[in-house]
Amino acid sequence: MILRSVFAIENGEVITRVMPEVSIPVEFAKLADKQQLNSELAVFVRPFLLEQAPLIRIGLWSVSEDCSYLALDIHHSIADGMSATLLLTMLLDCYQDKSPAPPAWQYHDYIGYNLQQLARREPDNLAYWQQVLTSMPEPLQLSPGRDRPLQFNCEGGETLNLHVEQELLQQLQQFASRQGCTLFVLLYAAYALALHKMSGQDDVVIGVPVAGRDLPEVAEVPGVFMRVLPLRAPYQSEMTLGDYLTLIQQQFAGAVAHQDFAFEHLVEAVQAPPRSASRQPLFDTMFALHDAMMWRSDKTGVTAGEVHIPQRQVKADLVVDAYRDGGGADDGFLPCR
Repeated sequence: MILRSVFAIENGEVITRVMPEVSIPVEFAKLADKQQLNSELAVFVRPFLLEQAPLIRIGLWSVSEDCSYLALDIHHSIADGMSATLLLTMLLDCYQDKSPAPPAWQYHDYIGYNLQQLARREPDNLAYWQQVLTSMPEPLQLSPGRDRPLQFNCEGGETLNLHVEQELLQQLQQFASRQGCTLFVLLYAAYALALHKMSGQDDVVIGVPVAGRDLPEVAEVPGVFMRVLPLRAPYQSEMTLGDYLTLIQQQFAGAVAHQDFAFEHLVEAVQAPPRSASRQPLFDTMFALHDAMMWRSDKTGVTAGEVHIPQRQVKADLVVDAYRDGGGADDGFLPCR
Protein backbone atom coordinates (compact mmCIF):
# COMPACT_ATOMS: atom_id res chain seq x y z
CA MET A 1 0.00 0.00 0.00
CA ILE A 2 2.79 2.46 0.82
CA LEU A 3 4.18 1.98 -2.70
CA ARG A 4 0.90 3.31 -4.11
CA SER A 5 1.01 6.46 -1.96
CA VAL A 6 1.30 10.07 -3.08
CA PHE A 7 1.52 13.24 -0.99
CA ALA A 8 -0.08 16.67 -1.19
CA ILE A 9 -0.19 19.78 1.01
CA GLU A 10 -3.63 20.94 2.09
CA ASN A 11 -4.13 23.81 4.54
CA GLY A 12 -0.46 23.66 5.44
CA GLU A 13 -0.51 19.94 6.29
CA VAL A 14 0.91 16.98 4.38
CA ILE A 15 -1.85 14.62 3.24
CA THR A 16 -1.22 11.03 2.14
CA ARG A 17 -3.37 9.52 -0.58
CA VAL A 18 -3.28 5.85 -1.57
CA MET A 19 -3.96 5.27 -5.26
CA PRO A 20 -6.19 2.29 -6.13
CA GLU A 21 -3.74 1.06 -8.76
CA VAL A 22 -0.26 2.04 -9.88
CA SER A 23 1.74 0.93 -12.90
CA ILE A 24 5.54 1.06 -12.59
CA PRO A 25 7.27 1.30 -15.97
CA VAL A 26 10.65 -0.30 -16.58
CA GLU A 27 13.26 1.84 -18.33
CA PHE A 28 15.36 -0.51 -20.46
CA ALA A 29 18.51 0.04 -22.49
CA LYS A 30 21.34 -2.05 -23.93
CA LEU A 31 24.83 -0.84 -23.09
CA ALA A 32 27.93 -1.24 -25.21
CA ASP A 33 30.05 -1.76 -22.07
CA LYS A 34 29.94 -1.38 -18.28
CA GLN A 35 31.50 2.08 -18.45
CA GLN A 36 28.20 3.46 -19.79
CA LEU A 37 26.35 2.60 -16.57
CA ASN A 38 27.20 5.80 -14.67
CA SER A 39 26.00 8.03 -17.51
CA GLU A 40 22.75 6.02 -17.74
CA LEU A 41 22.22 6.30 -13.99
CA ALA A 42 22.77 10.07 -14.13
CA VAL A 43 19.71 10.29 -16.40
CA PHE A 44 17.74 7.60 -14.57
CA VAL A 45 17.97 9.16 -11.09
CA ARG A 46 15.89 12.34 -11.16
CA PRO A 47 13.37 14.17 -8.96
CA PHE A 48 9.85 12.87 -8.35
CA LEU A 49 6.63 14.86 -8.14
CA LEU A 50 5.21 13.86 -4.76
CA GLU A 51 1.60 14.29 -5.89
CA GLN A 52 2.05 11.95 -8.87
CA ALA A 53 2.32 8.17 -8.66
CA PRO A 54 4.43 6.15 -8.80
CA LEU A 55 7.18 7.40 -6.51
CA ILE A 56 9.35 4.57 -7.71
CA ARG A 57 10.99 3.73 -11.03
CA ILE A 58 12.81 0.64 -12.28
CA GLY A 59 15.80 0.59 -14.61
CA LEU A 60 17.24 -2.40 -16.43
CA TRP A 61 20.43 -2.22 -18.48
CA SER A 62 21.83 -5.16 -20.44
CA VAL A 63 25.55 -5.38 -21.23
CA SER A 64 25.71 -8.97 -22.44
CA GLU A 65 23.83 -12.24 -22.17
CA ASP A 66 25.33 -12.91 -18.75
CA CYS A 67 25.54 -9.38 -17.34
CA SER A 68 22.70 -6.96 -16.61
CA TYR A 69 22.10 -4.17 -14.11
CA LEU A 70 18.82 -3.67 -12.25
CA ALA A 71 18.14 -0.45 -10.33
CA LEU A 72 15.35 1.02 -8.22
CA ASP A 73 14.95 4.75 -7.75
CA ILE A 74 12.56 5.29 -4.82
CA HIS A 75 11.54 8.45 -3.05
CA HIS A 76 12.58 8.30 0.62
CA SER A 77 9.03 9.16 1.75
CA ILE A 78 7.80 5.65 0.84
CA ALA A 79 10.80 3.36 1.39
CA ASP A 80 14.12 3.17 3.22
CA GLY A 81 17.32 1.38 2.19
CA MET A 82 16.30 -1.99 3.62
CA SER A 83 12.99 -1.73 1.77
CA ALA A 84 14.88 -1.23 -1.49
CA THR A 85 16.81 -4.43 -0.81
CA LEU A 86 13.57 -6.28 -0.04
CA LEU A 87 11.96 -5.06 -3.26
CA LEU A 88 14.98 -6.01 -5.36
CA THR A 89 14.97 -9.48 -3.81
CA MET A 90 11.24 -9.83 -4.55
CA LEU A 91 11.82 -8.83 -8.18
CA LEU A 92 14.63 -11.34 -8.54
CA ASP A 93 12.57 -14.07 -6.88
CA CYS A 94 9.85 -13.46 -9.46
CA TYR A 95 12.54 -14.14 -12.06
CA GLN A 96 12.49 -17.77 -10.93
CA ASP A 97 8.69 -17.93 -10.47
CA LYS A 98 8.77 -17.54 -6.70
CA SER A 99 5.85 -15.50 -5.41
CA PRO A 100 6.50 -13.71 -2.12
CA ALA A 101 4.23 -14.67 0.76
CA PRO A 102 1.86 -11.86 1.77
CA PRO A 103 3.23 -10.03 4.85
CA ALA A 104 1.41 -10.36 8.15
CA TRP A 105 1.12 -6.57 8.35
CA GLN A 106 0.78 -3.75 5.86
CA TYR A 107 2.61 -0.48 6.43
CA HIS A 108 -0.51 1.24 7.77
CA ASP A 109 -0.74 -1.47 10.47
CA TYR A 110 2.74 -0.49 11.59
CA ILE A 111 1.88 3.22 11.60
CA GLY A 112 -1.06 2.57 13.94
CA TYR A 113 1.10 0.44 16.22
CA ASN A 114 3.97 2.94 16.17
CA LEU A 115 1.73 5.85 17.17
CA GLN A 116 0.58 3.85 20.19
CA GLN A 117 4.17 3.01 21.09
CA LEU A 118 5.28 6.63 20.77
CA ALA A 119 2.47 7.79 23.05
CA ARG A 120 3.54 5.23 25.66
CA ARG A 121 7.34 5.24 25.37
CA GLU A 122 8.39 8.59 23.95
CA PRO A 123 8.32 10.63 27.22
CA ASP A 124 10.73 8.24 28.97
CA ASN A 125 12.88 7.90 25.86
CA LEU A 126 13.17 11.67 25.45
CA ALA A 127 14.16 11.95 29.12
CA TYR A 128 16.95 9.43 28.44
CA TRP A 129 18.23 11.43 25.47
CA GLN A 130 18.04 14.70 27.41
CA GLN A 131 20.39 13.14 29.95
CA VAL A 132 22.75 11.61 27.35
CA LEU A 133 22.96 14.74 25.23
CA THR A 134 23.16 17.28 28.02
CA SER A 135 25.89 19.89 27.46
CA MET A 136 26.16 19.03 23.79
CA PRO A 137 29.70 19.28 22.37
CA GLU A 138 30.65 21.94 19.88
CA PRO A 139 29.91 21.19 16.21
CA LEU A 140 32.50 18.94 14.60
CA GLN A 141 35.39 20.99 13.22
CA LEU A 142 36.83 19.08 10.28
CA SER A 143 37.55 22.14 8.10
CA PRO A 144 38.14 25.10 10.43
CA GLY A 145 38.29 28.43 8.66
CA ARG A 146 36.42 27.15 5.64
CA ASP A 147 33.28 29.07 4.74
CA ARG A 148 30.06 27.09 5.07
CA PRO A 149 26.94 27.67 2.97
CA LEU A 150 24.14 29.65 4.59
CA GLN A 151 21.87 26.58 4.31
CA PHE A 152 22.90 22.94 4.49
CA ASN A 153 23.01 21.59 0.94
CA CYS A 154 22.80 17.84 0.41
CA GLU A 155 24.04 18.15 -3.19
CA GLY A 156 27.59 18.14 -4.44
CA GLY A 157 29.13 15.43 -2.29
CA GLU A 158 32.18 13.45 -3.41
CA THR A 159 32.68 9.71 -2.80
CA LEU A 160 35.91 8.00 -1.80
CA ASN A 161 35.86 4.19 -1.89
CA LEU A 162 38.00 1.89 0.21
CA HIS A 163 38.04 -1.88 -0.35
CA VAL A 164 38.87 -4.07 2.64
CA GLU A 165 40.37 -7.44 1.78
CA GLN A 166 38.75 -10.56 3.18
CA GLU A 167 41.78 -11.45 5.33
CA LEU A 168 41.75 -8.05 7.04
CA LEU A 169 38.00 -8.19 7.57
CA GLN A 170 38.34 -11.59 9.24
CA GLN A 171 41.08 -10.21 11.49
CA LEU A 172 38.81 -7.33 12.49
CA GLN A 173 35.95 -9.72 13.26
CA GLN A 174 38.24 -11.91 15.37
CA PHE A 175 39.61 -8.89 17.24
CA ALA A 176 36.09 -7.65 17.96
CA SER A 177 35.15 -11.09 19.27
CA ARG A 178 38.15 -11.14 21.61
CA GLN A 179 37.18 -7.70 22.90
CA GLY A 180 33.61 -8.87 23.54
CA CYS A 181 32.04 -6.43 21.09
CA THR A 182 30.48 -6.50 17.64
CA LEU A 183 32.17 -5.59 14.36
CA PHE A 184 29.96 -2.51 14.21
CA VAL A 185 31.16 -1.28 17.60
CA LEU A 186 34.80 -1.82 16.61
CA LEU A 187 34.48 0.05 13.30
CA TYR A 188 32.41 2.82 14.87
CA ALA A 189 34.96 3.25 17.66
CA ALA A 190 37.81 3.40 15.13
CA TYR A 191 35.93 6.07 13.19
CA ALA A 192 35.18 8.07 16.35
CA LEU A 193 38.86 7.91 17.41
CA ALA A 194 39.87 9.16 13.95
CA LEU A 195 37.47 12.09 14.36
CA HIS A 196 38.94 12.88 17.80
CA LYS A 197 42.39 12.91 16.22
CA MET A 198 41.46 15.00 13.17
CA SER A 199 39.32 17.56 14.98
CA GLY A 200 41.18 17.79 18.30
CA GLN A 201 37.78 17.45 20.05
CA ASP A 202 37.33 14.92 22.85
CA ASP A 203 33.56 14.64 22.48
CA VAL A 204 31.66 14.08 19.22
CA VAL A 205 28.13 13.06 18.23
CA ILE A 206 27.74 10.67 15.28
CA GLY A 207 24.43 9.83 13.61
CA VAL A 208 23.88 6.07 13.42
CA PRO A 209 21.02 4.68 11.28
CA VAL A 210 19.18 1.66 12.71
CA ALA A 211 16.67 -0.53 10.88
CA GLY A 212 13.73 0.13 13.23
CA ARG A 213 12.23 -3.28 12.38
CA ASP A 214 11.97 -4.75 15.86
CA LEU A 215 8.71 -6.55 15.12
CA PRO A 216 8.77 -9.79 13.10
CA GLU A 217 5.51 -8.66 11.45
CA VAL A 218 7.34 -5.88 9.56
CA ALA A 219 10.55 -7.73 8.66
CA GLU A 220 9.42 -8.14 5.02
CA VAL A 221 7.26 -5.00 4.71
CA PRO A 222 8.36 -2.11 2.45
CA GLY A 223 8.14 1.30 4.07
CA VAL A 224 10.03 3.86 6.13
CA PHE A 225 11.21 2.27 9.38
CA MET A 226 14.81 3.52 9.59
CA ARG A 227 15.74 5.86 12.44
CA VAL A 228 18.92 7.83 13.04
CA LEU A 229 20.27 7.79 16.59
CA PRO A 230 22.64 10.58 17.75
CA LEU A 231 25.31 8.42 19.39
CA ARG A 232 27.71 10.32 21.62
CA ALA A 233 31.37 9.28 21.72
CA PRO A 234 33.31 11.02 24.51
CA TYR A 235 37.01 10.22 24.86
CA GLN A 236 39.46 10.58 27.75
CA SER A 237 43.21 10.26 27.28
CA GLU A 238 43.60 7.72 30.10
CA MET A 239 41.20 5.28 28.42
CA THR A 240 42.52 2.00 27.04
CA LEU A 241 41.06 0.69 23.78
CA GLY A 242 39.16 -1.92 25.79
CA ASP A 243 37.66 0.82 28.00
CA TYR A 244 36.62 2.79 24.94
CA LEU A 245 35.01 -0.20 23.22
CA THR A 246 33.08 -1.01 26.40
CA LEU A 247 31.84 2.58 26.60
CA ILE A 248 30.72 2.58 22.97
CA GLN A 249 28.99 -0.80 23.39
CA GLN A 250 27.07 0.55 26.39
CA GLN A 251 26.20 3.80 24.61
CA PHE A 252 24.88 1.95 21.59
CA ALA A 253 22.84 -0.54 23.66
CA GLY A 254 21.22 2.33 25.54
CA ALA A 255 20.50 4.23 22.33
CA VAL A 256 18.81 1.22 20.68
CA ALA A 257 16.73 0.56 23.80
CA HIS A 258 15.41 4.15 23.63
CA GLN A 259 14.94 4.52 19.87
CA ASP A 260 11.17 5.09 19.88
CA PHE A 261 10.90 8.84 19.36
CA ALA A 262 10.09 11.36 16.65
CA PHE A 263 13.33 13.04 15.59
CA GLU A 264 11.81 16.53 15.59
CA HIS A 265 10.64 15.96 19.18
CA LEU A 266 14.16 14.92 20.14
CA VAL A 267 15.64 18.12 18.67
CA GLU A 268 13.16 20.17 20.71
CA ALA A 269 13.68 18.16 23.92
CA VAL A 270 17.48 18.22 23.88
CA GLN A 271 17.59 22.02 23.65
CA ALA A 272 21.02 21.91 22.10
CA PRO A 273 22.97 25.15 21.65
CA PRO A 274 21.78 27.05 18.58
CA ARG A 275 23.40 25.71 15.44
CA SER A 276 23.76 27.33 12.07
CA ALA A 277 21.23 26.41 9.38
CA SER A 278 24.28 25.25 7.44
CA ARG A 279 24.50 22.16 9.70
CA GLN A 280 22.29 19.27 10.69
CA PRO A 281 20.62 19.90 14.07
CA LEU A 282 22.38 17.26 16.22
CA PHE A 283 25.37 15.82 14.34
CA ASP A 284 27.70 16.58 11.45
CA THR A 285 28.72 13.04 10.51
CA MET A 286 27.14 9.61 10.15
CA PHE A 287 28.37 6.02 10.29
CA ALA A 288 26.57 2.81 9.28
CA LEU A 289 27.39 -0.87 8.78
CA HIS A 290 25.28 -2.71 6.19
CA ASP A 291 25.00 -6.32 5.07
CA ALA A 292 25.22 -6.05 1.30
CA MET A 293 22.57 -7.91 -0.70
CA MET A 294 23.57 -11.25 -2.21
CA TRP A 295 21.09 -13.33 -4.26
CA ARG A 296 21.35 -16.62 -6.14
CA SER A 297 18.80 -18.46 -8.27
CA ASP A 298 18.29 -22.08 -7.20
CA LYS A 299 17.14 -22.97 -10.72
CA THR A 300 19.64 -21.29 -13.02
CA GLY A 301 22.60 -20.47 -10.80
CA VAL A 302 22.30 -16.79 -11.75
CA THR A 303 23.74 -14.55 -9.04
CA ALA A 304 23.14 -10.92 -8.16
CA GLY A 305 24.99 -8.55 -5.86
CA GLU A 306 25.07 -4.88 -5.06
CA VAL A 307 26.95 -2.43 -7.25
CA HIS A 308 28.14 0.67 -5.42
CA ILE A 309 28.02 3.86 -7.43
CA PRO A 310 29.29 7.35 -6.55
CA GLN A 311 26.73 9.41 -4.65
CA ARG A 312 26.40 13.16 -4.99
CA GLN A 313 23.78 13.56 -2.26
CA VAL A 314 24.86 13.57 1.38
CA LYS A 315 22.96 13.72 4.68
CA ALA A 316 25.81 15.25 6.70
CA ASP A 317 29.27 16.77 6.26
CA LEU A 318 30.90 13.32 6.27
CA VAL A 319 29.13 9.98 5.85
CA VAL A 320 30.81 6.57 6.13
CA ASP A 321 28.88 3.50 4.91
CA ALA A 322 30.57 0.15 5.54
CA TYR A 323 29.26 -2.82 3.53
CA ARG A 324 29.85 -6.41 4.58
CA ASP A 325 29.50 -8.49 1.42
CA GLY A 326 29.61 -11.91 3.07
CA GLY A 327 31.87 -13.54 0.49
CA GLY A 328 33.70 -12.71 -2.67
CA ALA A 329 36.85 -10.95 -3.71
CA ASP A 330 36.01 -7.70 -1.93
CA ASP A 331 34.52 -8.70 1.39
CA GLY A 332 34.39 -5.21 2.81
CA PHE A 333 33.55 -1.91 1.18
CA LEU A 334 33.76 1.57 2.73
CA PRO A 335 32.27 4.42 0.66
CA CYS A 336 33.04 7.76 2.37
CA ARG A 337 31.13 10.86 1.31
